[in-house]
Amino acid sequence: MKITVTQEDIDNNGKSIHNCPLALCLKRTLKLGEDKYRIAVGTKTATINGETYQLPKTLINFVWDVDNKRQVKPQTFEVNWDLSRSCFI
Repeated sequence: MKITVTQEDIDNNGKSIHNCPLALCLKRTLKLGEDKYRIAVGTKTATINGETYQLPKTLINFVWDVDNKRQVKPQTFEVNWDLSRSCFI
């Protein structure tokens, strides 16, 4: 699955595990709405509806850059997650 972190996600960075740019991207992509607790992004994992998924190296680097206040740009990432564990399909 491809996910795209947009400039809007970056601009709306809430600086928490529930509303960082990647969390905002995942909420939009997975159509989760405003329920901020359904997604939490860590430095190496994303938890979606209680299921934890490993971030690919490219996303780990992106999250690290955001956490360290480096400038990031909109990007598209490939994730190979079986989201059926999180009841999305």
